[in-house]
Amino acid sequence: MCIRDSYFPEIVDTHSFEDRVQTLEVAKEAGMDLCAGVILGMGETPTDRVEAAIALQDIGISSLPVNVLNPVEGTPLYEQGVSISTEEIVKTVAVYKLLHPESRVRLTGGREVNLAPDEQHLPLEAGADGLLTGDYLTTEGQSPGEDIEIIERAGLEPNQETNDFDPDEVKARHSDAAESTEPAASTGAEPSDD
Repeated sequence: MCIRDSYFPEIVDTHSFEDRVQTLEVAKEAGMDLCAGVILGMGETPTDRVEAAIALQDIGISSLPVNVLNPVEGTPLYEQGVSISTEEIVKTVAVYKLLHPESRVRLTGGREVNLAPDEQHLPLEAGADGLLTGDYLTTEGQSPGEDIEIIERAGLEPNQETNDFDPDEVKARHSDAAESTEPAASTGAEPSDD
């Protein structure tokens, strides 16, 4: 479920908005914990974003992933040049958390290309309470070490009750990996035949 009923057909032509809602209702009736979210930056308006949040509220989701479009070359949305500002992303996350106070609002795909490294903590400060870390289905993400640094920049701590890991160890692995991919410094000397 990306957007409200009136905008949904602009993006999806394989099924209707009602089909998505019905699928979620069947899953909920079967006792499943519902995870349904949005993709921002596809040409929708701020009103469309709020209406999507209200539609998700009506369904009763427990996890709301907020993706931001990472337009891939050769796709229609790439060709249209759609985009979304940092301010719009942050405001949308804040509104979603206000409308879904009991749900986990997670910042997920596309944040790395739509938010500068020094801005990625802002949605966490606005109410997002989680990140999807690593790579995504069709695009690369960033390292868990970088994500821990973003969490800490927002004044938060990684949830170690749910996920048993050592944040310092994860950051050290990221640092070691970054160092191993940096080119060696040149000495200016010619290679030897020895």
